[in-house]
Amino acid sequence: MSDALDAIAVSGLLLARLRAIGIDPDRVLARALVPASRFEPGGKLVTREFFALWHAVDEEPGSSGLAIRLAEGRRASEYDVVSAAALRSPNLGEAIRRFARYKRLACPEHVRVDVEKGEVSVRFHWVLADTHVPRSLVDATFAAFLALARRGTGTDLRPLRLELARSSADAAFREHFACPLVLNAPFDRFVLPEKALSLPFVTSDPAALADLVPGLDVALARRAGPATFDDDVRMAIVRAMCGDRPTIERVARDLGVSVRTLQRRVSEAGHTYQGLLDEVRKTAARRLLARTSLEPTEVAFLLGFDEPNSFHRSFTAWEGLTPLKWRGKNYEGAPEATLESFAAAR
Repeated sequence: MSDALDAIAVSGLLLARLRAIGIDPDRVLARALVPASRFEPGGKLVTREFFALWHAVDEEPGSSGLAIRLAEGRRASEYDVVSAAALRSPNLGEAIRRFARYKRLACPEHVRVDVEKGEVSVRFHWVLADTHVPRSLVDATFAAFLALARRGTGTDLRPLRLELARSSADAAFREHFACPLVLNAPFDRFVLPEKALSLPFVTSDPAALADLVPGLDVALARRAGPATFDDDVRMAIVRAMCGDRPTIERVARDLGVSVRTLQRRVSEAGHTYQGLLDEVRKTAARRLLARTSLEPTEVAFLLGFDEPNSFHRSFTAWEGLTPLKWRGKNYEGAPEATLESFAAAR
């Protein structure tokens, strides 16, 4: 994705919600090194700044449950146009489809929806992130998504489970979602029963939706283009690499292009396939080593390496440290689960 698209719309509403739950927004902004002027009308942050803001929320005293309270405290009048379009959909399935389609208009976040074996999984991927997603941002995203689904359906909808790319979840998180958790997962994932997709929305408004969609589609068309093909490749690599080899042939097949076309378009964007593969693997490896208790051999499996020694050599070349030495300097979690616990819940 082009750096020109690294723009996240923000407003003073977020600062007001922080203040409403007892957090001094000036203190958070100062810790994040983000100027308050960015939150004036039309203000935007880049991914690095947005993450710094949420990392600063993570560092607030008594931060347990803060992100959930922030998401839950959002009034209907504060919904962005993406959420507004989702709420006016006829049912949950259509709402999720529209939410995933238009989310990229608000920020460089890709929403991946998969339906398989009676489950629908929703994954949120920050495509321009060079570090792990802040805990509070993950929690707020999940809480906001659940709140939207509950508001739309008018039910106390509960996830089948949540999968978290970290080693722990606090009591406030567990109490709020009240569903099974899988820790040390390769990525953050929100899982619902497939039958929930047919739940009708009490907020459905076909006329309002008809007014919103054309404008959103025009905006999406303006944002899309050849400059984002490299990001499509990154996402295809992520889909392919969980325990399998993300070969260029498999990724090209996933994207519906020939290997030659994939190589040409990636080259036009200033990349190589191997470079994108290394970039995705490096980012994922850093997150898994820092935030889960998975062994390096298990991380190697999840990233699609042929054997652990290949991962060991690659990671050492990327970071100048072996996986275990790098983890010793960067580990953020407490061991609670292994790859087996993740696989058993799938």
